[in-house]
Amino acid sequence: WIGTTTDAEDGLARFVRLASMGAMFLTALAAPAAFGEYGVLFGVTYFVVRLLHVLMFRVVGRSKPEVGRAVAKLAPGLLLGSSLILVAGCLGPGWPRALLWTVAVVVDVGSPLVVGTEGWEVDPKHFSERHGLVIIIALGESLVALGVGVSAEVLDARTVTAVVLGFGAVACLWWLYFDVVAVAAGHRFEHAA
Repeated sequence: WIGTTTDAEDGLARFVRLASMGAMFLTALAAPAAFGEYGVLFGVTYFVVRLLHVLMFRVVGRSKPEVGRAVAKLAPGLLLGSSLILVAGCLGPGWPRALLWTVAVVVDVGSPLVVGTEGWEVDPKHFSERHGLVIIIALGESLVALGVGVSAEVLDARTVTAVVLGFGAVACLWWLYFDVVAVAAGHRFEHAA
């Protein structure tokens, strides 16, 4: 989609993407206490994420009217669901908050089932790419754990050998995934019905 937009639209799309990532980061930080002290923060940031996603798809999808129509149909349910979560965050503990959360989840998840997604485009390469990013994060976390695990150790021959073997194992997993599994999975995604 980005290739069919103007430079101004590309810039706006990049800004909206970055802003939504920042809002999602705050949403993730608030999530453990979303039913308690950070309910409002969670609700506000989740609403901002939804609003920015709708905006981004409207801007980027301008050159594809069918995508624009799909976003227009989906937007009310997505924004209503996230609005209900925001209102629920303002309430104290009890059944009204639980009821609002329940209705919000049903609306948020169920609205695409009700209004449909006709016109929405799904690029199989997107899923392969995103999964690859998750794999990179997981492998990176393995290296961080390896480094933290030996940070207080003396770097003798035994520890260095263990680090080299651990690093080698992660490197082999990376190579296996990105040169074999990701290529095969991407090919199957592109040819799937």
